[in-house]
Amino acid sequence: MDDLTVEDIQAILDGNEDNPFTQQYAFYPLTSPGMSLPGPNFCAHAAALSGETPMSVAGTGHDKHMTHANLCLTGLYLRCLYSSDFSIPVEYKGERHMVRVIPGHRWGGAPNGPLQLRDDEEICGVPRESQPPVVMIIGKHPGLDEIRSGRNLCGPSGDLLHQALLAAGMSAAEIANCYVCNLVRWQNLNPQGGSLPQAWIKDCRPLLDQEFRLVRPDYVLCLGAEATKAVCGRQNNVRNMIGRSVDISVPINEAGEPALLHHMTAMAVVHPAAVLRTTELHSQFAATLQDFVQLVHGSSPVDREAGITIQVMTKLRELRQYVDLVLSQPGLKKIAADCEWEGSHPGEPGAYLRTVQLSHNGQHAAVVKLRNQGGESAFAPDIAAAMAEIGRLLNHPEVQILGSFFASDIPWLLHAGVDVRHKFIMPAQVDAIEGGNYPGGFDIALGMHAYNETGDLKLEIMATRYCGAGRWDMPIMQWRKAYCSEHGIADKDLSGYGECPDDILLPYGGYDAAYTWQVGEVVKTLLANDRFGNASWTAFHRSMMAFPAFCEMGIVGVKVDPERIDGLTDLYLRVRESKLAALRQAIHWPEFNPRSAQQCVDLLFGEAYSTKRDAAGNRIRVRPAGATSLYLSPVKSTGQRGAPWARVVQAGEEHKYTPSTDKETLGILGLYNETALHLRDVRLIDQILKSVLRPPVYAEDGHPVLDAAGRRAYAGGMGSYICSDCRVRSAFLQTMETGRASSARPPLQNLSKRRERDYKRILGEDYQWKIRSFLTSNVDPDYGEPTVLVEADLKGAELFAIAVLARDENMIDHCNRANLPDDHPDKYDIHSNVCVRAFNLNCEPT
Repeated sequence: MDDLTVEDIQAILDGNEDNPFTQQYAFYPLTSPGMSLPGPNFCAHAAALSGETPMSVAGTGHDKHMTHANLCLTGLYLRCLYSSDFSIPVEYKGERHMVRVIPGHRWGGAPNGPLQLRDDEEICGVPRESQPPVVMIIGKHPGLDEIRSGRNLCGPSGDLLHQALLAAGMSAAEIANCYVCNLVRWQNLNPQGGSLPQAWIKDCRPLLDQEFRLVRPDYVLCLGAEATKAVCGRQNNVRNMIGRSVDISVPINEAGEPALLHHMTAMAVVHPAAVLRTTELHSQFAATLQDFVQLVHGSSPVDREAGITIQVMTKLRELRQYVDLVLSQPGLKKIAADCEWEGSHPGEPGAYLRTVQLSHNGQHAAVVKLRNQGGESAFAPDIAAAMAEIGRLLNHPEVQILGSFFASDIPWLLHAGVDVRHKFIMPAQVDAIEGGNYPGGFDIALGMHAYNETGDLKLEIMATRYCGAGRWDMPIMQWRKAYCSEHGIADKDLSGYGECPDDILLPYGGYDAAYTWQVGEVVKTLLANDRFGNASWTAFHRSMMAFPAFCEMGIVGVKVDPERIDGLTDLYLRVRESKLAALRQAIHWPEFNPRSAQQCVDLLFGEAYSTKRDAAGNRIRVRPAGATSLYLSPVKSTGQRGAPWARVVQAGEEHKYTPSTDKETLGILGLYNETALHLRDVRLIDQILKSVLRPPVYAEDGHPVLDAAGRRAYAGGMGSYICSDCRVRSAFLQTMETGRASSARPPLQNLSKRRERDYKRILGEDYQWKIRSFLTSNVDPDYGEPTVLVEADLKGAELFAIAVLARDENMIDHCNRANLPDDHPDKYDIHSNVCVRAFNLNCEPT
């Protein structure tokens, strides 16, 4: 490849058989149909080599005879495609770096580029029908092992993938024949890893386009999120690709030739590097690869939906017959139940229960259609009659209710007249529920969580893995996307399925119920013996014992004072504006934006660290003339694993990192610089106005918009979640892998009080109320009893548990004394004492 001249490149494009390179290298002109445009780094390098700017290849038609610059550009892509020893300069953080390009190749062969196809009938001279399926595996970028060896998938990630494919049923010969490549062909220059620059993906996309046309794979396996989005579409990710594949077609004709398409099927799997970091992902990784190997071998995963019948019921007679039939069966009746609704919470204006779906054997689902699209009643004679029959079934003493995250369905059933909460009150002893065949309630998500606390608990993914299901949720996901796009709303703000057409919603609901039943039976088996050989019934029993309390929290919610939220919002908005105005005046920067990382870097550290660059890669000063820069020394770099800046300087890698301006950094800098502390204060106030408190919605006249109850309308923050009865109801989850509870919509547990001391200092005389003061504990006529708020914290629980397990009397004493009040003479601050001793500090351990 090093001897390749522009004449050779032209001969390859012309298909000149007299040129030896034409026999050796296959290549589609960059003007071919469907080919991505060359990337910026390739164009810049071609311009530097040729002294000319490459013409845009878009719209050049079928003319293969190009300018010298475009031939250089083609030559760069040819070398990247075939050469195992080629480097190219690419831009990163405004500087150009020479990077080694690792081409694609057969996994078991030499790194000499793609298979060279001459027509659709033969692969290297062998008739296509005589060849086994061709598989292409696409990763993210080569790692250090790949860079050193010049081969893809030769490090720990490749070893793991190789072992997993063997375990999934692919032979060593088949694996060796796979074509392996990466989305980006060089190492990530960001020492902290992370996402790849879009410019690099654009640079390398024509290489992937060439390989699709030359290798013509039958099946494509995408490793990780970036490869999945690039191949399967931006709307897809690894999670929503579990259990499904997408068909892709690429044109394999050149410009001016008759259209000809090659078809391939793509699946996605979590990147093996992620599995090495998080071993809990291995089970899903292995299961997805098993599906892929089955697909390659022509026996695609069983489509279980074909064996499930869905019966839509809109009349009392047919529902009553179904209930009678189920209840007539001897012994324990296991009923999977699920609901679909519209609205944020039952009882709110415009909220209604739309369907209830039931399954008694996993192969049949009864979808009780209560309301049509839009909310009009659909059940005859009325919805109350339907709910009476559903209640007769679910509350029967010999019925077990199977649900998935069923605490979210119970409030809707309760509001519609069916109270099943008592079914989920567990017996005190775990042996009463072991085996899972007991009357009462069984939440399959809690069961799966007890079996594998880090597993994916989404019903579709559990059913895909354990029941061979296809992704029956894709039609409704596509509807969600289209509906939200049409109405200009975010997916998370969709209030329910009230406007979803019946032909999408009813099958979806039916499959939900049937697979809930099937997964429930699998979970009962898994609980007897987890991957470590232990029974998980005790863990499941504990979760189910807590289930009624979590359910009640979601139903009752917490009373809030809307006027206090309004007052707090106005106060913090006013303080933010005054503090920001004072900061802008002090630094002589009238348009300073504290949310801009670029501006904060320039203010704190100066233009030498600016993250904005010109076309030549030189750093650009962001602040206007006359504005202040503090020229402080950075503390650490950005990123989840921020590196101490002193270590960055010691390694001479300042050009690879960006200095952090987060609250921790500002707190350290603020110890000796008032302006840095001032910026931190502004950011703290701004943060509360981006989370708990949000500005209200304003009308064109500048006044806040009022809702039907005469209260201010909020588009976000706590104010947007207030129900008509002045309560906020969160969705509480018991399935965090840490063992702690969580809440969402809104995250009530994020009402931190850690910053309250800061707020009091910043607001000064304006400080009146704590942030949490909008939560009230008034007598509530709706519930008949006073609402009491109780705050509790297990202080030092982890340390005390370690002390007890270690039987360390001294540590137990320290843990007991650590919980004493700060002014107690026997108080012992464990963390401060360790800090003083570890760093030999000359201060009291307080």
